[in-house]
Amino acid sequence: MEIGAISKPRFEFRSFGRCFCEAEKVWERRSTETYIVSRTNDVNNTKIRDGKMDIKTYAQTVDRLEQWNPLMKGEFPISAQVLNKEVFPAFAS
Repeated sequence: MEIGAISKPRFEFRSFGRCFCEAEKVWERRSTETYIVSRTNDVNNTKIRDGKMDIKTYAQTVDRLEQWNPLMKGEFPISAQVLNKEVFPAFAS
């Protein structure tokens, strides 16, 4: 998703682990990501990857697949206005 672009909700499936040696590999992505969590909010997924902040909100689960709606993707440094209007509210309850 490009910065400022509008994206539709999408289904995602992730597996976290140290080794998937036994698994059949279809597509694998390795990246360093920093997830930001909040004790008061478990419906938003906020992470930093490749110098960008990505915020998605949970929409629904269908057949064990989670559907997420992208809310924001921004590059650093992030302005105070974007922090106040988009980032901080993502951590609220």
